[in-house]
Amino acid sequence: MLAVLRLSDGAPVALLCSTAPRLLRLPGGPAYRLDSLEVGPPFRGGDAGVFAVAAAAARALECGARKLVLASVVEARKLYDGTGGKQRLAEGWRVPQGLLPYEFLEDDLHSLEEAFHERRQD
Repeated sequence: MLAVLRLSDGAPVALLCSTAPRLLRLPGGPAYRLDSLEVGPPFRGGDAGVFAVAAAAARALECGARKLVLASVVEARKLYDGTGGKQRLAEGWRVPQGLLPYEFLEDDLHSLEEAFHERRQD
């Protein structure tokens, strides 16, 4: 899955990517793996990052996931901590060396999905 979030004039704001062909089968239930989330430099530190995480959460639930997992660079900690992510390694999952593991549980996903759909209406 590759998604580009755009402004109403078509300008790109953020890019989301998951290359996993299916949900991961982890002990805590099926998980959606987000491989990349990039927010354009002019939009960093604002609502665009939160909206991008919320879009990923909505996609995870749409696919039937009970959690979302990702490996993050240190610079993005504030975004993931602020959107309900827990900095921990999901049981049964491996993270590339040098990256921080994050896990969003089902309740987190539903809260973010709700925010995503509310914000899409703006």
